[in-house]
Amino acid sequence: MRSNWIACLSAAGLLGACGGGGGSTESSTGAGTQLTPGPTTYIAAKATAGDYYTFKVDNQHGTAGSSYTSYSTKLVSSVVADGASSAKLLLDEPSTIAPGKFDSNTYPADYDSLGRWISTQMSCTQTASPPFYEVAPMKVSVGMSWEHKGTVTNSCDGWKYNLEAKDSALAMESVTVAAGTFNAIKVSRTSSQSLPDAKLDIERTCWWEPELGVEVKCVSNEATTNFKLGTTNTVKRTREMLGYYNQKLQRKADSATRFVGIWRGIYSGVVGAPGHLKVECVVTVDPDGNIAGSCGGLVISFDLKGKVSADGTLAFTVQQYPDMSFTGKFDSIQQMSGNWSIPNSSSGAWSMSQM
Repeated sequence: MRSNWIACLSAAGLLGACGGGGGSTESSTGAGTQLTPGPTTYIAAKATAGDYYTFKVDNQHGTAGSSYTSYSTKLVSSVVADGASSAKLLLDEPSTIAPGKFDSNTYPADYDSLGRWISTQMSCTQTASPPFYEVAPMKVSVGMSWEHKGTVTNSCDGWKYNLEAKDSALAMESVTVAAGTFNAIKVSRTSSQSLPDAKLDIERTCWWEPELGVEVKCVSNEATTNFKLGTTNTVKRTREMLGYYNQKLQRKADSATRFVGIWRGIYSGVVGAPGHLKVECVVTVDPDGNIAGSCGGLVISFDLKGKVSADGTLAFTVQQYPDMSFTGKFDSIQQMSGNWSIPNSSSGAWSMSQM
């Protein structure tokens, strides 16, 4: 199997971040779709720059017997007049070399005016032809069904995999997740993705919140078959929304988990202990909002511990300097800043960005 294909699948959890989980069909809504209309129609609010949706993904590898939990946030970065949008997909997976920490990556992605996935820029750009829905259309009704047949192409070497999917909007159900209780449409999917030497088959059920235009929970059973080796590996993934912010609807459920990852930056200040020199800092934010890391240089170094609340306010304590305080806030999901001070001694500013 192509390593980029497998990397895309594992990073996305349920393929949403890579665009690999969508299905689209369109007669009245665009090329490639065959929609069967249902009785009650819901139309999702248009995206606004700054909207975000944070998820936890539990991955259970049935064949290997291993399991792990990863986190992802979809942050809308821009929206044009017709509704087409770009987003940053922030993926955080447990580090394989540093237990308790996370490997963080950010991937830009583009969506068309119908909310269908177009492309994601990973190490190479992956592009769908035609574009397709990651979970469901922005205009949807119970009883509706849709199908997709297309390809996804990798820009580096031109390889492509074929994608086929069949979806059905089965019923309106109440579902409770960490982000709250939602009235959501239950959407079932059967899909397959294939290369000459491998195939991925997926059976998936999602609960789609039609006003927000986002899934609040998905459960998928996946089987990857390697034809060359004659092996099949199975994975069960459970994806649950932890927090979100939709500006159009003025609805939100903030979660500190959206800040998970590794952060790097500097602190600097006026003359006085612990010094005037700029010093580099590296910290890790865990899923519960706990912060741990250190700042250090040739002259001075110290360890930081702290906590970020769901609304983005934070504070650090410094082990080597009990009177030194760090306070601040997250300016965005990828930027935090604030001030530090030592009473009757010195003060300054600090800032960090997600790596």
